[in-house]
Amino acid sequence: MLNGKDYQIQLHLTGDYKFICSAIGHLGASSKYPCVKCIARTKTGTHGKQYHEFTEEIGREEAFKKDPSELYSCGKDIIFQVPTQFIHLPMLHILMGIFDSVLKSLSDYLRTGEIERPIYSMDSDEFEEDEEEEEEYIEPGYGYEEKFYREVEYKESESDNSDEEEYEEIIKESNIKINQKPTTLFTYHYNKSNGVVLGSGEFPILKSSIKNGPVSFDLMKNCGNFAKRGHEDMVKSMWSSFVKSKPNDKPIDLRRDLGGADIVTWRGFLKNIGLLGLNDFNGGLHILAQKYNNVIFLEEYPKPNKDKEDKIKDQTSQMEDHKGHMFENFITENANGKSNENNNVDTSDVCNIVQTRIFTYNGKNTTVCYTAKVGALKHKGSEQFVEATTCIRNANKNLNDTLYKNKGKKYWMQSYLVGIEEIVVGIKKKGEKPVDAYFVEEIQVLKVDEIRQKNRINPQQAMDYIAKTLNEIKEQFNDPDTKFVEISKAKNNDEIKYKKLPGDYKSPLRGAFPLEFREAYPEKN
Repeated sequence: MLNGKDYQIQLHLTGDYKFICSAIGHLGASSKYPCVKCIARTKTGTHGKQYHEFTEEIGREEAFKKDPSELYSCGKDIIFQVPTQFIHLPMLHILMGIFDSVLKSLSDYLRTGEIERPIYSMDSDEFEEDEEEEEEYIEPGYGYEEKFYREVEYKESESDNSDEEEYEEIIKESNIKINQKPTTLFTYHYNKSNGVVLGSGEFPILKSSIKNGPVSFDLMKNCGNFAKRGHEDMVKSMWSSFVKSKPNDKPIDLRRDLGGADIVTWRGFLKNIGLLGLNDFNGGLHILAQKYNNVIFLEEYPKPNKDKEDKIKDQTSQMEDHKGHMFENFITENANGKSNENNNVDTSDVCNIVQTRIFTYNGKNTTVCYTAKVGALKHKGSEQFVEATTCIRNANKNLNDTLYKNKGKKYWMQSYLVGIEEIVVGIKKKGEKPVDAYFVEEIQVLKVDEIRQKNRINPQQAMDYIAKTLNEIKEQFNDPDTKFVEISKAKNNDEIKYKKLPGDYKSPLRGAFPLEFREAYPEKN
């Protein structure tokens, strides 16, 4: 009634999907086949039925089915008697879904169109850009390398104080220190000529002149013969480093010499698990876990035809390897202060650190020993390291979005795990194809903690997810008779699966526990 006069009102329903379902008596909001505008699918997946076609008996019978996929999206507990024609599409959810899909597709397109492959195509632990296209080598001896509860878009010139305060409160409440560092057991340098040399004396040193600003680096400089390292070289270097670092004045104890490790792996594996916890890893995993002298070693299964591909890698891939190492030559010098710019490239040359870290989840601790490749020492005589990588400049996109938003989580996770504070990025001029981008025209030195802040990353979330996964791996070996466990994750699926293998399982992995290692650490029954 308005001003003493009665008016007939027609009630329309729209907006929130679950509200609509509840209001008109549908069970679609909780079934496998939800309804839209009074259409409910049957358990056979055939054409939908109109709401009025269902009887009360059918609705009740189907509502008590145990399997959600067998539910009719129909019930009889009606809140509002609303004619079907006045029930409208839940536009809020539809529009959100459309916008989310469009923006995600646009983001994927811009990202793959702008950023190039990693500067080291052989090192899966580097900042890989496309795991699908690259068959990459491992860090020494191990496999191939790739939720903050809400995604927050980074805007360089804008900030929301309430969001910032909320994020900082989350960080304060977490029990992890932002700059928590792992323990470094030892470092070593490797190339085909000299083999494994313990210590960082052979590591390149970042030039003091490297800072943000324009440069002129031709990454094809000195491009000639390629001294490429192979899988067996990488395997040998990792195991050799374990043997060389073994103390000769103490009883043989593998676990003690690996820093009390429960699990031995490579940084790339931990990085991918952490990114999975941050909703930023869609790749697959296929890992073999095997126990040796009470320590669990992880290695990725070899990819099909890997041996053949290693032998026939084309010139383009070799050039990419050269460009990555040449970039490091431009930005580093040797221990005598002489620039590496004019040195020939040896892609077998690598600087590694071996570290341990304790991961804790639900009161359970797992100590992990892991290897990682680094770019250079930050200063002569220091034990601070820096990462080095390149990306392609896209004239149509903000560079900060590329450096911080698109790849920020990967950059942060990779560096955070090994306690690195800075990443030196070479910005390359875009060519017709990614392989044509070989001229670095600008340097950007990124602060790892700044990447965390701009992406609103909660370190505790990533580390908890890693710790939870490591606990699950350990639990697979609670039975002392278990020696092998297969670990797998399908692409675009977050679930990690475990499969115990028989004791007489024959490992397909190459180089696991080579003779040199087994002689230094004989297997115990």
